[in-house]
Amino acid sequence: MRTRIIDSVPEVLFAIAADGTLVYLNPAWARLTGFAVQDSIGRNYLDFIWHEDREASRDRFAVVLAGDTPDYRHDVRIGRRDGGFRWVTVHVTVERHSGGQVSGTCGSMVDITDRKLMETLAHGEHSVLEAIVGGVPLEAVLDRICRLCEEVLEHSRCSILQLDPDGVHARIAAAPGLPPGYAATVGTIAIGPSVGSCGAAMATLKPVIVADIAGDPLWDGFREHALTHGLKACWSFPIMAEGTVYGAFGIYYGMVHAPAEGDLQVASRLAKLAAVAILRRRNDEAMRRSEQRFRDFTEVASDWLWETDAEFRMTYVSGRVQDTLGIPPAEMLGRRLSEALLQDAGSPKWLRHLDDLRSSRRIKDFEFSYRRPDGVERCFVVNGMPVLGEDGKVVGYRGTGSDVTAEREATDALRNRKRQLSEAQRITRTGDWLWNIGRNTVEWSDEIYRIFGVSPDAYDPTLDTAFSFVHREDRQTVVDTLTRSVTEKTGGILEYRICRPDGDERHIRAEWLCGLDAGGEVRDVFGVCQDISERKQAEEVLRTAKNKAEAASRAKSEFLASMSHELRTPLNAILGFSEILKEQILGPLSERYRDYAGDIHRSGQHLLDLISDLLNMARIEARQVEFNEEKVPLAEVMDEALRLTRLSPGETRHAVELSLPEPMPALLADRRGLKQVLINLLGNAAKFTPDGGRIGVSAGLRDGFLEIAIADTGIGVPKDRIPDLGKPFMRVENVMSQRYQGSGMGLFISKALIERHGGSMRIESAPGEGTTVTMLIPASRVISAWGIPEEPLH
Repeated sequence: MRTRIIDSVPEVLFAIAADGTLVYLNPAWARLTGFAVQDSIGRNYLDFIWHEDREASRDRFAVVLAGDTPDYRHDVRIGRRDGGFRWVTVHVTVERHSGGQVSGTCGSMVDITDRKLMETLAHGEHSVLEAIVGGVPLEAVLDRICRLCEEVLEHSRCSILQLDPDGVHARIAAAPGLPPGYAATVGTIAIGPSVGSCGAAMATLKPVIVADIAGDPLWDGFREHALTHGLKACWSFPIMAEGTVYGAFGIYYGMVHAPAEGDLQVASRLAKLAAVAILRRRNDEAMRRSEQRFRDFTEVASDWLWETDAEFRMTYVSGRVQDTLGIPPAEMLGRRLSEALLQDAGSPKWLRHLDDLRSSRRIKDFEFSYRRPDGVERCFVVNGMPVLGEDGKVVGYRGTGSDVTAEREATDALRNRKRQLSEAQRITRTGDWLWNIGRNTVEWSDEIYRIFGVSPDAYDPTLDTAFSFVHREDRQTVVDTLTRSVTEKTGGILEYRICRPDGDERHIRAEWLCGLDAGGEVRDVFGVCQDISERKQAEEVLRTAKNKAEAASRAKSEFLASMSHELRTPLNAILGFSEILKEQILGPLSERYRDYAGDIHRSGQHLLDLISDLLNMARIEARQVEFNEEKVPLAEVMDEALRLTRLSPGETRHAVELSLPEPMPALLADRRGLKQVLINLLGNAAKFTPDGGRIGVSAGLRDGFLEIAIADTGIGVPKDRIPDLGKPFMRVENVMSQRYQGSGMGLFISKALIERHGGSMRIESAPGEGTTVTMLIPASRVISAWGIPEEPLH
């Protein structure tokens, strides 16, 4: 009798030797694992522990054997013969010899797989709901629901089809476990009572269970494709909310398989979860299309209905309460709302609610927070009204309950956004305002109040009082400009001054736009005001500094011009007498004295050149350079420049290459200035090119300019120093250039004279390779371009 009892118990009973070998198992072991009892006895118990739990189980068993704990309990996964596993709660008792030595263990295993799966399901639902509330894209949420189903229902492959707005066609929205080829081929289907499991479920609004696809007529149009991809069973459940179908939740198996009751419950819950996700997505889209339409719906729609008796205990709750609150309707019946939701009935809020009920007052937007069984905290609003009996006495209440979590989150987000906007306006000192013309009202943001130095509590803005802040010298301009904008239905920008109540004068920059109504008339004017007082102060400081700098520059230029004239007079005498001595006009001199006279003449000439450069620079900066435009033959000016710089054929120590058009054109230019530029550029080329080097001169038309290029094979200039050339007194100092005299004014003067002609100067150079300076003169100054090529010859 005892043996029969042991064999019939649903729990697994076992005994394990001290070395971990199984020595006894009752028949429940075979039902749990699929392994025969006789084949399992004699093997180590760890062979049957799920591989992910094996190491922890070994360590736990060793601790128990080494200690003095008589028994212990823990949850572990046991592997099955078919490759799966089952969750069990193991209760182990340690047996010891009289000397305390462990002789073995015995105990029981209770199958808790269903409980574990329900825990997994609840946790997964909680995660999906958080994703929905958190705004995760619908495709990702539906994918999570499919994966959750595949985790809970062993060997399942899940998909979700979403119904198109036309209510006729459906397409796959998520199918992470289905073969890609099958999902791609199914694509879009037209629903109908005989179109597969999913199409029929959407058409009939009922679950459709096909345990064997091979023999079911619903699959006539899809059977071969499904079987080819190893799909042999399909259960489909309509995804519905409030009587509307949104899609189908499909569960496939690679074997002929019918659902158990627990499988149907899991599928039903996940189908409802998918409905929540799809409905939330559609609600979000509807909100974006029409905020007003959304508010209208929320005012009249209800998530669940309720009714109470005279003691305010629930007598009816609609089925939607389980979807929203997570509580079965039956558990709420006979309880007050605070009791059913486990609220603190003694809190001030719930006491006021009870007082309203007892006073037969209408319940209007009674709001409370509630953490549902799945752990998600939501915000709800209850509305209700008393129900009167035939005698006119209150016999209970009837009303609705709504989930307003999304609205509260949106309100909080809007509140935060307004706070951030106010802070941003404070930082930038920019406020916004609105003038409603029809109502003749003016609205100011917080920053406008701060700019105008008034408090929102003490000052109510109107158009007339707002104008009173404007400085009296600017007031009429502001009024006229704003009036003209309204009349012309355009925007405007204006800077003006205001006088604040504390006497402080501020500078304001205002910009506004007119808003038009459906008839094209100005409805309102929206604008912004920015306090630019500090910018105005900075501009005044910069203006003063600029005037001082320009005055100092003019004084410098005038001083240099004056000193240059003063120095030229004695220098001319020195040059004249040194020339007489050098040429021995008044009589012969010794060779030594002739050398001295030559040194004096060269030094004086160099000093005169420097003074001339200073005078030219001063004239340029003081804008006193005379500019006489006339017809200037370019050939004559070029010949003079070559001759004066001793670069004419036969006179130079360099190889000079001329690539000039024949005949040369005439230009509308200042002859002296043009010649000065050519002399400076040719002189620099000759100065910085060693004997035997090459100097090239070319000219041509390109991109609307006459380009005259002077290239040499001289010492060159580093690329990073090229921008410094053309600045007064700027020389590129290096080992090579220390040998060359000069003031560094030649390029500055040349650049200024070229720009005076409307042109520009370009410099290209590399150390050791040479320099090319190109002067660009507008082609409009070329009087006769006969012989000018389209490209310059370099």
